[in-house]
Amino acid sequence: MKKNQYLIRIILLILVFLVGLLGIVFFLYNSIDIEKPKLSESPDPTQIETQEVIEQKRDTVTYEGLKTNTFKFEYDCQTFSLSLPLFQSIHDYFSSLDKAVYSREYTQYDFASKYYNQFIQNEHDEEVIKLIIERIGDLTSANTTDDLAIAIISFIQYIDYDCDKFFSYENKESHDYQTNYPYETLYLNQGVCGDSTILLAKILKQLGYGTAFLLFEEENHMALGIQCPNEHANYIQNGLGYCYIETTAPSRIGVQPIEIANPTVPNTQRIIKISNGSTFNKMNSLADQMEIDSNEYGPFILALSRCEEISQYKHKHNQEQELIAYEEELGTLKSEIEPLYNNLEYVIQQYNEKGCKGTVSKSKYKKCEKERNYVQSLQYTYEALVIDYNNKVEVYNDLLNNFTEVTNSFEELISSHNSTCSGLTFGENPSDNPVNGDE
Repeated sequence: MKKNQYLIRIILLILVFLVGLLGIVFFLYNSIDIEKPKLSESPDPTQIETQEVIEQKRDTVTYEGLKTNTFKFEYDCQTFSLSLPLFQSIHDYFSSLDKAVYSREYTQYDFASKYYNQFIQNEHDEEVIKLIIERIGDLTSANTTDDLAIAIISFIQYIDYDCDKFFSYENKESHDYQTNYPYETLYLNQGVCGDSTILLAKILKQLGYGTAFLLFEEENHMALGIQCPNEHANYIQNGLGYCYIETTAPSRIGVQPIEIANPTVPNTQRIIKISNGSTFNKMNSLADQMEIDSNEYGPFILALSRCEEISQYKHKHNQEQELIAYEEELGTLKSEIEPLYNNLEYVIQQYNEKGCKGTVSKSKYKKCEKERNYVQSLQYTYEALVIDYNNKVEVYNDLLNNFTEVTNSFEELISSHNSTCSGLTFGENPSDNPVNGDE
């Protein structure tokens, strides 16, 4: 009996010793000062640290400091205005979160995926995300989920680009550069490509779409991919097609900036999957319409998305075609007039050499009268062509002046819309004045 009690005491002492030893190890491990890396638009491989994963603390949020932000966007050639109630306390909660990612053995892909996906996993902004979906649906009366997605994409594209933040990163002057949570972007009513892309990803995920982040390291750019039919996809990964969505400015789904579509140096592009979900099937009809527009008006029209831009460009294109048609008519008339003029000069010269000028005999008069009628016939034909030509030149010059005004107006419109500091362009503008204008 005493022997059993002795053994129990020894076992208890050993257990106490082990528990104490584990406590000391845990204390020493957590006392190590770990530097917290920050990410910019695209993850930097040098920022991948061999560190432990630290879970984000889930705090409660309060509703204080109400402000109302108004967002304007275009859908179906109408302008809509959406007002959202936002709270400084919720913004401050998100801005105070630790946005660094800590890993021990993450690959670069896993690291980027972990980093960017953390911004759409927090639940404290879901209330405003659902409110956006509900209000945009009510405002636009979108008939289908795909139509609602188009309206929401436009809503995001019209959010102001944060040039100050862009330049702070480009100039490497600020060590406080931070990617924003969706709520921060809404509260500030501005952001750079990473901010607006994350916001759109959160909303489209809520709508149930399959989505992916598209990272372009050479261009330091980020966009969103929405799952779409493979035949229209810009990118395919694991059998799933993704159509490109630019989030920093109004543009068509599936149309990429020149810098992305035709990079000057080989592009390092990564696809970071966000969610499984439904396919954006309206891309089929959008692609068909873009093909029709491109065939009729040229590929540059695909770089335009605002209704005003498209309307002015079509008007400009139609006037250009009318000018070209008039220029061809003038060329045809000129090719008829010049030989006729030379022939008329020759006939008049022959007429004068035959002695038909002045007083002639009765027998010769009949012969000269026939010659004179021929000369007059040629003169009438020539004069009619010259009158027709001069009239067409006047019309042509009026059309040319109108075309110049329309072109200048279109260029001013495009210039005002392309003033974003991101520097992205969506198509080379074709020659604005292919006609001579020297008639």
